[in-house]
Amino acid sequence: MVICVCKYPIMIKDKRYGGSDTYISIPLEITGGIEVPIPDMEVVDEIGFDNIKHKYMKVKWQDDIPIWAKRYNVNEHIVMAGCSEEKLSCDTKSIFAVSHPIEEWNEYHTIDLIEQTKKKI
Repeated sequence: MVICVCKYPIMIKDKRYGGSDTYISIPLEITGGIEVPIPDMEVVDEIGFDNIKHKYMKVKWQDDIPIWAKRYNVNEHIVMAGCSEEKLSCDTKSIFAVSHPIEEWNEYHTIDLIEQTKKKI
């Protein structure tokens, strides 16, 4: 299964009725109905591809990032991926983590239900 590194997961913040619940979502049409474990996520400072430190939302799809994983620039996201070090070549790389620029994360990955509710009234 391949999940787009740019669109998912989605963070839903439900602040309606004085609550402060946060939910993580990956649409079923993306997963094909297969249950996908929720990745660990944290805001981090990382050196971007411009050699400047930026804030990112780091989404860890796997617990450990091996030392042989490589950094790839995918639409200004830092994608940690690679093939097993035993393989000389491979068709599919494993994605270990994706660091989303924090501005992009806040704009495209976060849904604030209180804001959505206000817009519909």
